[in-house]
Amino acid sequence: MRLDSIKAYTATGYEPIDPAQEYQRQAKRLFERYGDKADLSKIDWMISLDMAKSAKFSQKDIEKAIQKCSPNIESRKAGYLEDYAKRTAEKAWQAPEAVQNRQNKEIDKGISR
Repeated sequence: MRLDSIKAYTATGYEPIDPAQEYQRQAKRLFERYGDKADLSKIDWMISLDMAKSAKFSQKDIEKAIQKCSPNIESRKAGYLEDYAKRTAEKAWQAPEAVQNRQNKEIDKGISR
């Protein structure tokens, strides 16, 4: 069901601000690139890291997007779905490149004011 939703996702011409839409947008792009046999945990990680770097989403937003949109998460992470989503979002949020990107975006905001 989630994979079908990802494949059916179509861009609306504006940049998504909903975390679930952003997850689906990026997942669609990654599945087009890597195919249906892609490692779903790696897909979660790549999307989480990109969302964390963007400074548009909170760590909690990322966690909820994984829980809501990650394909086959109920069977892949049975028994620890929430923990998996939380740990993945936290790791992405704390990744050095994500921290640096968010800091740079804050600096850019201050300069452009």
